[in-house]
Amino acid sequence: MAYAFSDVNFIPDEVDQIREQEIRKKSALKYMIILCGAVLLVGLSLLSYNLYTKSKIKSVIRKTEDSTAKIADLSDFGTSGYKLGVRLGVIKDILSSRLYYDNLVNEIDIQTPNNVLVTKIETSGSTDFSIYGISSQNYTPISVFQRNLQSSDTGYFVDVKLDSAKLNKDDGSVDFSLRLVLDNGKINVKRN
Repeated sequence: MAYAFSDVNFIPDEVDQIREQEIRKKSALKYMIILCGAVLLVGLSLLSYNLYTKSKIKSVIRKTEDSTAKIADLSDFGTSGYKLGVRLGVIKDILSSRLYYDNLVNEIDIQTPNNVLVTKIETSGSTDFSIYGISSQNYTPISVFQRNLQSSDTGYFVDVKLDSAKLNKDDGSVDFSLRLVLDNGKINVKRN
C-alpha cells in the first residue's frame, strides 16, 4: 500500500544539496586520509631503505679499508719475504763455498810435509790459487809438497807449479810460492 505523500519532499532543495556536499566532503576526506597515509608509508619505507643502503655502503667502505690495510701488511710481508729469500740464497752460496774451501784447506794440510809451513793461501779466480810458505833448510820439502799435491788421491789439483823460491840467508829457510789450478767438480763433492 502506498503511503500518501511519499513522494512529496518538504525539505528544501538547499538542505539536500548541503547534505550531498557533506557526504562528498566526508568521502573526499577519507580518500585524502588514505592517500596521505599511503604517501607517508611510501616515504617512511624509502627513508628506511635509504638508511639501510647508507649503512651497507659504510660497512663496505669499512671492509674495503680493512682489506686495504691487510693488503699493505701482506705487501710488507712479501717484501720482507723476498729479502729473506735473497739472504737465504746468499747464505746458501756461503755454505756451499765453505765446503769448497774446507775441502781445499784439508787437502793442503794433509799433503803438507812436516818441515813445510804454509803461511798464506790466496785465490785469483774460481780455480786459480797460490800457496805461500816456508821450508826449512833446503828445497827438497818444497818438491815433496809439490809432488804430494799433484799425486793426491782426491784429484783436486789439476796443475801444481812452483812459482818462486827464495833462500833466506839469515836462517837458511826457503820462502816459496806454488800456483795451483783446481778441478771445481771434484773439490765440491763431499768426502766420506
